[in-house]
Amino acid sequence: MTQDLRAPSFMERYQLCRVDNKYYPNFNVTVKYASSINSTVLAHAVHNIIVKNPLLGCNYFRTTEGDDHNDYRNYSIRPINIKFDDLISVRSEPEETYINDEFFTDLNKIHFDINETKPLWKVILNGSYVTIVCSHIYFDGNSGCFFHKDLLEELKELESIEDSLVPLEYIVKAAEITSVPPPVDATTTLYSLPIWQTVKNVFKLVVAPAWFKPPTKLPLFKTTPIVVDQINHFKVIHIDPTTLKSILAHVKSLNTTLTPWLIAITFSSFSKLHPNNSFDATIPLNGRRYTPADKYQVVVAESTVTLDPPFDIESTTSAIKTQLSAELESRDPFNRVALLKYVNIGNFADQRIGTHARHTMEISNVGKLPVPQCWFSQGCGFSAHLQLNVASSEDGMDIVFAYVDEVKKDFEEFINNFHKEIDNITHTAT
Repeated sequence: MTQDLRAPSFMERYQLCRVDNKYYPNFNVTVKYASSINSTVLAHAVHNIIVKNPLLGCNYFRTTEGDDHNDYRNYSIRPINIKFDDLISVRSEPEETYINDEFFTDLNKIHFDINETKPLWKVILNGSYVTIVCSHIYFDGNSGCFFHKDLLEELKELESIEDSLVPLEYIVKAAEITSVPPPVDATTTLYSLPIWQTVKNVFKLVVAPAWFKPPTKLPLFKTTPIVVDQINHFKVIHIDPTTLKSILAHVKSLNTTLTPWLIAITFSSFSKLHPNNSFDATIPLNGRRYTPADKYQVVVAESTVTLDPPFDIESTTSAIKTQLSAELESRDPFNRVALLKYVNIGNFADQRIGTHARHTMEISNVGKLPVPQCWFSQGCGFSAHLQLNVASSEDGMDIVFAYVDEVKKDFEEFINNFHKEIDNITHTAT
């Protein structure tokens, strides 16, 4: 019997549109654990995570054939039976060469489908490496990290009985899931729409661009218009603990944080190839800093910073930090996201195709995980020309760069410039 647990929230409807139309494939978080993990033990650990977080055992299904399909209101969350083979893939590749640029390129090709009795995520096991590949519908980047933290706990709980565990044909059955948490916008005021904030944000988004001059003197960097199935390339770099320590000490001396500094050195490095352009960067903001929201829902907004050259590292970092701090304090970005409640989701998303709305860069920094090594990755989607995916671990920091085909010709010189900026810090420190 079909069991409808609840309707999707406005944020879930937006992500449903992106998944359904393949505007955005997935993001993924890969962790190197301290030792190899047995697939049977992993299956039981994942079962326990799903039972405690039942949204992970669901998909979204269309309930009517009405005209409002592209607004995704006629959908419902339903539990599904999840077979082992539908959720967990087991590989046996050499661990020494497992993580490379091609690894992240291949992950970016994975798509998920709604209206299917299949999960909206998957787990890939290769010895001591575990990757969670996520649809964005009920995952954000922090959710991917929460999964690994939960997995660490569940694996520890199973240590004493792992020899008695039997293989699972089904990771979870629909009958085990009878309810899911309410959506974030029903349990917090984070995505509320205060009248003054709403008027101000509508003015910024709709009226101001037509009435006022552009915020920069030089033209904003752009290439070709946005298309679906944009070609993405990937490059992973590792920053060892000693170098990271020097970077963090330098950042602290500037009275700022890591993310604004990484944006500044990216702007500076890229500007050497495009000196006559202004740049903009979009920065996802974690809403859980304001509210103890459910781990496996999307609780984000974004701040966008637009600047003219020259991109002196210290002054650029300061300008970015100032705007970012102001937006975090005001919560304006979350009020802007809430305006999605009043638009047709499909029409809104479709309007970006064929435009130059792609930002110069996006940076997503998921912080530090208590594991030997960690990688966070996603493609550019409609968002940016250049994507910096940042994760830290016991072994330092790893950055997975994604970039669209249109900047491929620039990337080698850009990444050399980027490395030089980091080298400058380490040489100064010594």
